[in-house]
Amino acid sequence: MIGAVVSSLIGLVVPIVVVVLIVRAVAGRRSGEPVAPGVLVRRFFQYLLLYGMTLVVAGGVTTLGGLLGRRALLVDTSGDLARALTFLLIGTPLLVVLWRWTRRTMAEVPGESRSLGWLLYLALTALTGAVAALVSLQSLLEDAIGGRFEVAAAVQVLVWGALWGVHLRIESRTTEPEHRRVHHLLGAFIGWAVSLAGLVAVLSASLDVLLVPEGDVVVETVSTVGVAGALLLAGVPVWIMYWWLRERTAPATPLWYGYVLLAGVGISLVVTVTGASVALYRVLVWALGDLGGAATTSWGSGTLTALSVAVGGALSWWYHRQVLGTAVPAERSEVDRLHEYLLAAVALVAAAVGVVLVVVAFLEAVTPTASVLVDSSLINSVLAAATLLLVGGPLWWAFWRRIRSAVAADRDTEAASPTRRIYLYALFGLTGVVAVVALLVAVYGILEAALSGDLGADTVREQRVALGVLVAALALASYHWSVHREDRRLAPPPAAPQAVPTPQAVPGAPGMQAGASPVGPLESVLLIGPADERLVDEIRQVTSAHVELWVQESGRWDRQAVLAALAGARLRKVMLHADGEQMVQAGDAR
Repeated sequence: MIGAVVSSLIGLVVPIVVVVLIVRAVAGRRSGEPVAPGVLVRRFFQYLLLYGMTLVVAGGVTTLGGLLGRRALLVDTSGDLARALTFLLIGTPLLVVLWRWTRRTMAEVPGESRSLGWLLYLALTALTGAVAALVSLQSLLEDAIGGRFEVAAAVQVLVWGALWGVHLRIESRTTEPEHRRVHHLLGAFIGWAVSLAGLVAVLSASLDVLLVPEGDVVVETVSTVGVAGALLLAGVPVWIMYWWLRERTAPATPLWYGYVLLAGVGISLVVTVTGASVALYRVLVWALGDLGGAATTSWGSGTLTALSVAVGGALSWWYHRQVLGTAVPAERSEVDRLHEYLLAAVALVAAAVGVVLVVVAFLEAVTPTASVLVDSSLINSVLAAATLLLVGGPLWWAFWRRIRSAVAADRDTEAASPTRRIYLYALFGLTGVVAVVALLVAVYGILEAALSGDLGADTVREQRVALGVLVAALALASYHWSVHREDRRLAPPPAAPQAVPTPQAVPGAPGMQAGASPVGPLESVLLIGPADERLVDEIRQVTSAHVELWVQESGRWDRQAVLAALAGARLRKVMLHADGEQMVQAGDAR
């Protein structure tokens, strides 16, 4: 089981590693710190072997410990014993050699502790140990609940937990805090996801215990509560180690905000909306719809599970919203906008699916088939549409009303915010693609039926989903396009370009004659001298020309002289060079 989990983790990490390698290579080239190809190859194989031998030795120890726990059983364990001894006899010396090589490399090669290979090795090994220890701890707790104690599981918890803790310690002593963020946030996400799943399972099983009257079922469900509790108790230590002790109070970087917003807030809201929608739908079907032959007990159990999902997601959303509130400044910031638009988007998707189901139910009602006198699924379709509209509609309106209030209070700032523009343009793009695909599917089905002579009410019924998607996409695009047009209509007019100042506007300019004026618009200005971004911005505002600064430490800029020189320039391209106390060169930059 642990091997399968580790294999899945490696399959998930390999594509990320490839992307990060490419980005790191490009960044290193731009930063002026290129790495020789030979060094990259050496690091790749060195840390890959180190990771492999670490897992081999850990696997050998856990296998040997499990065999010692089963020594009294009459089972042939020669194969497992041979594998464990092979791993230890061959892997241990190789691991020692690789560690000595790595320590020597750290001491002799500058920047080795900041290399991508070393950082990936630490992160991947620590996460492997954390996940393996988590799985082993869950198995150990499940066995303990059943009245058994498995030595193999206990050994696995100790070995993989030690591997995890040791590499966290090594990471803290050899790497900078900013280089650990991706590893820690990924570990926090794993611990959060497992803990949330365990919490939902505990809530669901507990509700079953409270609501199921049969004694035997109660005893069986109490055992289920224990198994769910084992999952929760296994995930919490990982979440505490990575999030509570490390990232909770860490500096709020864009990566940190991305984790809290996307994972903590966004995914939690998706879980909440999904669970609430399913629970409400099952209640409505139980009261008004058609169960389709399902037993009332099983239907109620599924409803309790969906309700538990909604409660767990809501608790997770509330917690991460509190964390986000403590990190965001009091005044409205871009993080607040990201949060609100993200929540509005999640609720909007639920409401849009409800619109699709409304159209589907309507087309089912107006196009009955000849073979079915009463379509029992129609009422369930109506109830599903009503559920999503009741859950997603008010939730979207609550968040969107908050956004509209912020826009009304400060339209210029809100309408020009990158978050609002990305939200609107992304919505246009997605709805456009969805509408085109739905239109193609619907037209294809209609034309196929027409060419085969089967065009009729059944054709419309068969294309009801595509038509529903088309209607919902067009409705969303139309409304948000009106919002975009309103933003553009009420946006302040662009500022008129300022005239280039004349020598009279800059008194005392050296070498300038009164009344001089440029013969044409100034296109570009090249400055050679000390860095002065304020002067560069001022020239851009005054002249609307392209300004480029070549930094040279000597000299000093005289703002009055620079503006006067540009005001009297009769060339479209000008170069100004600072030397000492005054300008010494002004001419055509070509």
